[in-house]
Formats: sequence, structure tokens, C-alpha cells
Amino acid sequence: MNVLLTTACALNTQSLDSVYLASPELAALRTRLDEIADELHRLQADAAGCP
Repeated sequence: MNVLLTTACALNTQSLDSVYLASPELAALRTRLDEIADELHRLQADAAGCP
């Protein structure tokens, strides 16, 4: 299940560091990517048996 963690981290990095995503017009997309990353982190925790 390291794939979930790796993907979540990659999404977080992209939403923080991407010049393209820095555009104010893409704020909704950045927010959605953050939400997806958070969900992947929760899935990783569930798969690992953590609360």
C-alpha cells in the first residue's frame, strides 16, 4: 500500500510547487488535489490498520 502514500505525497508536492497550479484561476483544482491527497492518506492509514 505504499502506492497510496507515494501518490498522496506526489499530489501534495504538485499542488504546493507547481508553477502551473499557482495560478489563481486554478485554486479549485489545487483544493481538489489536496482533498484527494487527504483521502489517499486516510486510505493508507486504514490499510495499515491505524486509526
